[in-house]
Amino acid sequence: MYEELIHTLEKRGRKIDYTIPEVEHMADSILIENNPKELVAPVPVIKIANDFGFKTYKVTNLEKEISGNIYIGGTTKDIYQHDKVIVVQEKEEFYHQRFIVAHELGHYLLDYVGNPDFENPKRLFSKTYVRADHDSVDEILADRFAAELLMPARLFMQRYMKIMDYSKYDLTYTISYLATYFEVKKGSVRKRIKEVIEAE
Repeated sequence: MYEELIHTLEKRGRKIDYTIPEVEHMADSILIENNPKELVAPVPVIKIANDFGFKTYKVTNLEKEISGNIYIGGTTKDIYQHDKVIVVQEKEEFYHQRFIVAHELGHYLLDYVGNPDFENPKRLFSKTYVRADHDSVDEILADRFAAELLMPARLFMQRYMKIMDYSKYDLTYTISYLATYFEVKKGSVRKRIKEVIEAE
């Protein structure tokens, strides 16, 4: 799966930063290939990561401020018996673990694929998910990829409008419902409302 996307990214190379519309389109193309008939929630993010060749693990040995990491090449296979790995802090809540996996998959597609710096498989690619550090361009784009993958804009808008109407415009109820529906944190839903609804 996803061979066409990987081929396109390898051809493009990692010369310039992606734009937010490009990142969202990338996530949408994955969703379409994963389930061509319709958008569904919750998105099977672990299955998607597996389809890209990743093993995902919960670990307990990450530093306090770190929620996850991606490792490709280098000594990864020696440590994990697999050369493409995404790890998440076991103590993170389940909904946040899903976001971390999607975010790290974003780093793989945006920062690794097509990047000539990592043509040598002995060179380690690693991007750490630090809770307090999401201000750089790379982190903003990986966050946006994860948001679109887990809460696709079109489906998010449909559900938001329907539940706001159903709840008589009770935003607290709507946020709680959407968090459960998409299996994401309430904070992620609030941010997505700003990205999708308030941006309209």
